Amino acid sequence: MDYEIIFNSTASNLTTALLNNELEKGVNNANGTIGNSLVLEPVEGSRLFIVNDKNECLSDEPCDENAICNNTDGSFFCSCHSGYSGDGFICTDKNECISDEPCDENGICYNTVGSFFCNCHSGYSGDGFNCTDINECSPAYALCHFKSICTNTPGSYDCTCIEGLIGDGFSCGGVNCSVLSCKTNEICMMDKDLYNCFPIPDEDDVDSGFGTVDDKFLIIVVLPTVAFVFLLIIVLIIYKKQINKRGQEPYTADVTLQGIKIKTNEGQFENSSYQHYTGM
Repeated sequence: MDYEIIFNSTASNLTTALLNNELEKGVNNANGTIGNSLVLEPVEGSRLFIVNDKNECLSDEPCDENAICNNTDGSFFCSCHSGYSGDGFICTDKNECISDEPCDENGICYNTVGSFFCNCHSGYSGDGFNCTDINECSPAYALCHFKSICTNTPGSYDCTCIEGLIGDGFSCGGVNCSVLSCKTNEICMMDKDLYNCFPIPDEDDVDSGFGTVDDKFLIIVVLPTVAFVFLLIIVLIIYKKQINKRGQEPYTADVTLQGIKIKTNEGQFENSSYQHYTGM
């Protein structure tokens, strides 16, 4: 917006200095800047000057770096950005997690510079603004032992071994097979330091012929034992051949001195008349 300043042109003492002085006062009072500062035309015996509004937001940058400047007619005001608080001239980060409590009651708020975000607590799912309980007892999770009972609770769950078994719910069983009553189609085996009844798989359920307990015993115990015995036999045969070969190889002892006992790996020879001896 432009402002008008009118001077009485009939004043006898109107000088350039006085005009400029009055003009400056008018500009300051209007909180503006001089536009073209020209006398446009007489207005009922006076002179008219045009004063343009000063945009402080462009020239002075008076607001905080985290604020926005709003120019008005003859003035301005500052507003802090979203996520900040203050008068616009000084803005500080606003902790929305304390003041606004924006997250779900089952979520947690994390404050950041100029903003925040929410996450759901463990045991809940959602975006943090809306959190729902996770049913850990559903088949999709299957966190408890197959011989325990799962009970869903808000944000968590409990596992309890069925009656007659001991354990923490994640591992259940008996101290030995005698305390269990396995069915005819079940077999008692160790499971996590406890004994349990496991169903004997049908032939159709056996994968590649290695699905039964006997197959596992064959793989884990029998086959390694057979391989070890076979290897031991091979080693003994090779060793025996080496011993026999060593006993059959002839050797030669050359005699160069007379009257001296000659000791070989087949015994001693005192007859020095032999100059060459071959032993078997």
